[in-house]
Amino acid sequence: MPLSRLNHDTIPTITGFAFGGAGLLMLLGGLVMVFSDPAGFALIAFGLVFIGGGYLAHRLFRTPEGQKAVTVDAYAYDYERPLGVQGTRSRSTQIYVDEDATEEEVEALRRAWLREQWADRPDWVEGRIVDQHARGGTTRYVGAVVWTVFALALIGGFMLWGDPPWLLLALPAGVALVLIVLGVRDYLRQRKFGASYFQMDATPAVLGERLTGTVETGVLARNGPDDGFTVRLACRDRYEERDSDGDRHLRVTTLWESEPQQVRPRTAPGLPRRLDVPVALDLPADAPPTTLGSRSEGIVWDLTVSADVPGLDYGATFRLPVVPPSTAEAFQEAADPTRS
Repeated sequence: MPLSRLNHDTIPTITGFAFGGAGLLMLLGGLVMVFSDPAGFALIAFGLVFIGGGYLAHRLFRTPEGQKAVTVDAYAYDYERPLGVQGTRSRSTQIYVDEDATEEEVEALRRAWLREQWADRPDWVEGRIVDQHARGGTTRYVGAVVWTVFALALIGGFMLWGDPPWLLLALPAGVALVLIVLGVRDYLRQRKFGASYFQMDATPAVLGERLTGTVETGVLARNGPDDGFTVRLACRDRYEERDSDGDRHLRVTTLWESEPQQVRPRTAPGLPRRLDVPVALDLPADAPPTTLGSRSEGIVWDLTVSADVPGLDYGATFRLPVVPPSTAEAFQEAADPTRS
């Protein structure tokens, strides 16, 4: 069954029947109970609420009248977990278009959506990808400060009330310590190397073709590693999953990963002399592309470059736009509107 059909027709119907069926059973059970037990009125009320919830779910999630759903981004893959558990993970994003829209109009709207999503990352449009540490550095610093203040306030509040439960307070204090260590490490790395960039020769990267470009490391030439830089490319799926207690956790599954390459750097022009790392990697044709329209879940392609250098070791991760050949032109139009 197509992903778009599954999301926009089947799911609202199943949800409506599930809530409505449960509500109907409660309603009938309440009508039977009410003659012998006043609690039947409560069961009737719950049944009416469930029936109403099923109706609202069907109305809210179904395709609006006069429109149809068009899939603009989708992927699916089979997985196998420890203990032999197997299944299929899939995800799709749809937009609504007029029911009588022509194929040309649908394609134009799909391309417009792709360009809009891609334009949210100016470094993708320019083909000069900034290191993830530099992108998220401010957020981590703020998070470390906020959590530390929270932990200190919690400890201080318990101390005012008497003997604090140190075992209970050890968790927030430990988290604050870890965040502080990570924040200090990121700060020292930024002081030492500055922001790293991956200059792509062509953007976006296309599945089945060759990824080429240059990583501007910020590593001083005199501190260059003797055995070169380690370069690796990986395709990963990031998704949220509930545990047995109902808590949500972010999981990461590696779907494809290149063999690590040891690459000799070259000296970049300018002063002080710093090192650049040339990148040339073949992309698989059958891997899923970068997921758009979601910042927390979906497929990501990460290029990692690392090296053992004096003092704090070098490490950078670049999140790349990797697309199938069928949509490469639409993304290229975002960088150069004259192509459209």
